[in-house]
Amino acid sequence: MRHFYSNQVNLVEIVNTISPTIISLNELGTVVPAKTIEQLLFSCNVYVKEGTNYHGGVVIATDKKLKCQPISIDEPNIVAVRVIIEDQLFIVASIYSPPTEALPLATMTTLLNESRNLILARDFNAKQLNWKCTQVNTKGRILST
Repeated sequence: MRHFYSNQVNLVEIVNTISPTIISLNELGTVVPAKTIEQLLFSCNVYVKEGTNYHGGVVIATDKKLKCQPISIDEPNIVAVRVIIEDQLFIVASIYSPPTEALPLATMTTLLNESRNLILARDFNAKQLNWKCTQVNTKGRILST
């Protein structure tokens, strides 16, 4: 989900209806204090990373029953956690890549090297004809190869 403030009602409705165990929010639309997100998603552990532009910022919220550990990533617009489910390690990451910034390929490779069970919730601002976009950009070319 993107644009936190304009979609809070929808987010609460989704949480109350389907009770997701993991929630990813990216492209928050503005700086949102972690405390605001924690109050809305009070049944979750909330991990927040600020962005590099006014659209940026990412969040992962996990059910408090899950065995999770945040991953230290010294890079804006990326937040990730280790999750153990039935003795298997999963990495869950939320990534926002602004249109004018390069893809965080090195960080994504590092996460993939830590666990092949990698789940990326992302907005890469990548465009590629195969993805039903009307144009192609550099990010789309990189990701499609």
